[in-house]
Amino acid sequence: MYDPMVDQLAAPDVPAPTTGSLVDALIRVTERLSMVVAEETDALKVPRFADIQRLGPEKSKLATNYDTMVRALGKRPAEEIKADPETAQRLAAAVRRLDGAARENAEALRLQMTANRRILDLIAKAAATAAKPNFSYGGTRLGHGIRAQYAAPPVAVNRVF
Repeated sequence: MYDPMVDQLAAPDVPAPTTGSLVDALIRVTERLSMVVAEETDALKVPRFADIQRLGPEKSKLATNYDTMVRALGKRPAEEIKADPETAQRLAAAVRRLDGAARENAEALRLQMTANRRILDLIAKAAATAAKPNFSYGGTRLGHGIRAQYAAPPVAVNRVF
């Protein structure tokens, strides 16, 4: 989601938006970003990598919009932001939802990364096992890697009677 408020903030020849309209736009972006982050968290838990990839660009754009608006709002007097208590409460609630969604997302991402690391470690271990040479008593090569594990053991024939 792209919010046109970002263009208005960046354009030098356009009058700056009012604090109220900036707060309203920030609430919209924050709520949408919370929804995208929550959807990404659900996709991480399953995992649905195609959904994660699909959500990435929108999440990045929303995060950029969020950052731009927060910086612009930070330059405004606090009295203007708190002038409408209902809007200030809506903003605070939206930010709390985003914070909760971001925390859940971070935990789901940590779990997914741990699972991926375990899988990669197992693959690396199997590859290392398969690559180990297996030699017999006198340096004669019996086999190589995993197949060598299943080769018949060397046999010595004693011909002394």
